[in-house]
Amino acid sequence: MNSSDLEQKILHFVGGKGYKPAKPRVIAQKLGLKKDQAVEVRRAVKRLVGRGQLLYGANHLVRPVDPGSPQ
Repeated sequence: MNSSDLEQKILHFVGGKGYKPAKPRVIAQKLGLKKDQAVEVRRAVKRLVGRGQLLYGANHLVRPVDPGSPQ
């Protein structure tokens, strides 16, 4: 899986109904990825946070961006 596909999967998962903030490792598990792919998920989340598409909450829990909040 290339990095843009992984990023799209993460964005879709985090933006879905019922999503509760989770750490990248947990997101990898929920996406059905292998343990060694959790590192790739962490890197992808970091890129998405850097681009303002996701947010880190307390304890590095990954959260979706609130569309009403200023960037």
